[in-house]
Amino acid sequence: MSILTLALLAITILVSSFISGVFGMAGGMILLGVLLNYFDVPSAMILFSIIQFSANAWRAFQWRDYVLWPIFLAYGFGASVAFVAMYAIAFVPNKVMVYLSLGMMPFVIEALPRSMRPNIEWRGVPFVTGVLTTVVQVLAGVGGLFSTSFFRRACSIAKPQTPPRPRCSH
Repeated sequence: MSILTLALLAITILVSSFISGVFGMAGGMILLGVLLNYFDVPSAMILFSIIQFSANAWRAFQWRDYVLWPIFLAYGFGASVAFVAMYAIAFVPNKVMVYLSLGMMPFVIEALPRSMRPNIEWRGVPFVTGVLTTVVQVLAGVGGLFSTSFFRRACSIAKPQTPPRPRCSH
């Protein structure tokens, strides 16, 4: 791999991180699309997962006081169940399927009427969200946009467990 290609990948990682930070989504879709141009599907998804894990781990650490732990645990259980099932199947999508899934995902999610979109706070929805998001993650490589649709109707906001730090007044 040439130094120019590595530089392009580094710039793409940085720019997609800014896009995700500003808009809360879409950066991962862009990053995976670029990675698929240079790698086969399994390698691109593994590299993408490593990059996203480090970026999201930092964001999770920063916002840890606002996490609704019962929802997180149910989501994690659902994701684990789906992971085991998908691992048993050992399905690896091809590039065409991944690109089609990436392109169709925003439209499919928006096609569901707003009144029918589930709320992550409803009983059982965190588990179902974990299962479905993990399946979408395996098929399309990116599940964040899909999982966000379950959080749009949430009403409660977790209160931080520690008081916020005072802001500077100068």
